[in-house]
Amino acid sequence: LTPEQQADKDLAGVLRLRALVQEAAGGDIDTVQAAVTANPKDNAVRFDLARAQLAQLDLQGCFDTLLTIIRTARNWNDDVAKTMLLAVL
Repeated sequence: LTPEQQADKDLAGVLRLRALVQEAAGGDIDTVQAAVTANPKDNAVRFDLARAQLAQLDLQGCFDTLLTIIRTARNWNDDVAKTMLLAVL
């Protein structure tokens, strides 16, 4: 990237989102959703669902899932849900 492109805040946001999506890629969303349905209090599985939703660019679903984790267990896993939510925003 050129220095001008690196300084562009919009481009930086797109690149951060792209990196998050690539990191989140993997996992069958139907399988993860079934695991959440089977054990709705398991925040680790719910976080996997948020990652799968992000990988499919289901941003609304990802936000809702992360907000559910934040609402039910605010400091779960060193605030990883809040950190991911802010990174996606």
